[in-house]
Amino acid sequence: MKVTKKLPSIEKKNNYNLIFIIIILLILLILSIIIISNIYVNILWFQEVNYLKTFYNASLTKLFLWMTTFCISISFLWGNLVIAEKQKKQQLSFITTDKLSINKQSPQSPELKLKYLFPIIFSFSLLICIS
Repeated sequence: MKVTKKLPSIEKKNNYNLIFIIIILLILLILSIIIISNIYVNILWFQEVNYLKTFYNASLTKLFLWMTTFCISISFLWGNLVIAEKQKKQQLSFITTDKLSINKQSPQSPELKLKYLFPIIFSFSLLICIS
């Protein structure tokens, strides 16, 4: 009976992925604590000077503008992703029909790798909304 071992490079890769995820979660936790404490301090201050309603109105207006910008930017970037996926499918069908032909005269560009594009789109949409 043959025993197969995992390659050490695969274990290292899994460890790096785990470390990366932990670092990202820690950064998100720290940012969340900072944002929540900032909002709480603002609420306390506006409550102290009796302008809490003004703070809520300003916050709701900012939230509405942020959501509007986010929806517009995510729909634009999502549309571009859909177009890129269609182009990828067309390229794959062209490559398979080209392999069947005898003469390959023109070199093809490499296949589009769109696996991680949605998280990038989401991140850019958030950055657009914040700025």
